[in-house]
Amino acid sequence: MKTLVICRGSVNEGLGHLFRSRTFANTVAEKGKDIKVIAIISEEMETLFQNVKFPFSFVKEDKEVIPLINAEAPQAIVFDLTVIDREVFDHAKQMKIRTISISPVFEWMEEIDLLFTRSDQSPDFKNVKVYSGLEYAIFNQDTVRIPDELYRHNLKNKKLSVAISMGGGDAANNTLEVLKSVIHLQEPAVFWVLLGEGFNHCYNELVQTTSKTPHHEIILAKTNQNMWDIMSNCVIGIFTGGLTTIESVYAGLPSINIFQSRRFRDVINPELFEMGICLDGGDLSDSYLSHATKILNDINKNRNKLWEMHLASQGLIDKKGSCRVLEIIEKTNQKPNGKLTRLLTKIA
Repeated sequence: MKTLVICRGSVNEGLGHLFRSRTFANTVAEKGKDIKVIAIISEEMETLFQNVKFPFSFVKEDKEVIPLINAEAPQAIVFDLTVIDREVFDHAKQMKIRTISISPVFEWMEEIDLLFTRSDQSPDFKNVKVYSGLEYAIFNQDTVRIPDELYRHNLKNKKLSVAISMGGGDAANNTLEVLKSVIHLQEPAVFWVLLGEGFNHCYNELVQTTSKTPHHEIILAKTNQNMWDIMSNCVIGIFTGGLTTIESVYAGLPSINIFQSRRFRDVINPELFEMGICLDGGDLSDSYLSHATKILNDINKNRNKLWEMHLASQGLIDKKGSCRVLEIIEKTNQKPNGKLTRLLTKIA
């Protein structure tokens, strides 16, 4: 079976879809399967596909995808993006190609064949087979688990070590706004500010902010593959509730999540917040940024809670999501005669 992955990433939309697609495609290629990725990106994002194990093509506009679909003639298309031109989606359906989404949000979600979502609170679409749960989470394959001994050691440090990562693109420069707020933390802390591949804002503003807080240590780091090596120095992170939050659960790093809006809060796994593994920092507004700083102040006085959160995350997520998704796609894609069809039997 030949599979085509169509993904998109940009400063405005973030890079999470690209990282997830890269992980999935690498897994499929490692198993000797036929897969190719079409990435709708700008030139500065192309470095994200260095040293991968699968063939790929870059395009800048949605309409360029159609001739590539024709040329590749796949049996299945995996979409990992939130929006794509209706013409492209209809073209895939007209060619009787199996359509799959591994993105938690996709505008044509109600019309695809298979949907994989990491949240247990999955949508109920009449003609879509939905597989939901953390077992289907796919994330950056470079994420590493923070050893218990290292995390306990970090907790004992006098200064609270805090990671700040507001996405690979961070179009709104929320990194700066968060930093301006958390530097009001009462006790001295170490802030590791991680800037992704798509961060194009002026570093001087960040540097000027750091100069106003002599009692804090603030480290600016441009990161990609070594992101989790850096975050292993921390005991809590501040994220936007995207793919980095899922990675943090695997890594064992408790997180405060500040969302672009309530809509983004709803698509992240509610059970992680109900279990207390992730903390809700509210929306990106001045009042909620102050709230996130208050959470840091409170948790700094009760670090045992962080240790409990670290332990509670163990075993919730593994790196087998791609394998599970691939297995289901292959089992549901064809009958023995090789014709594309939908199986009505439930896959255990």
